[in-house]
Amino acid sequence: MARPAPGPNLSDLALAAGFAGEMEGELSVEPGDRIKVHSEVDGWVRVIRLSDNRTGLVPSWAVGSD
Repeated sequence: MARPAPGPNLSDLALAAGFAGEMEGELSVEPGDRIKVHSEVDGWVRVIRLSDNRTGLVPSWAVGSD
């Protein structure tokens, strides 16, 4: 079951690690990319990359906090 994004301190973050998306729905990201967290489920986080407004899934380990 999807959980809503955690509190406001996690709504706008810089990614801690890069990730190369390989499957449909995954988003390739670089460390430092600014994102907004939409939701989290089963170790994956649905994000919006602020530089181009693309959405997709990244693993939760790639999401850091400021």
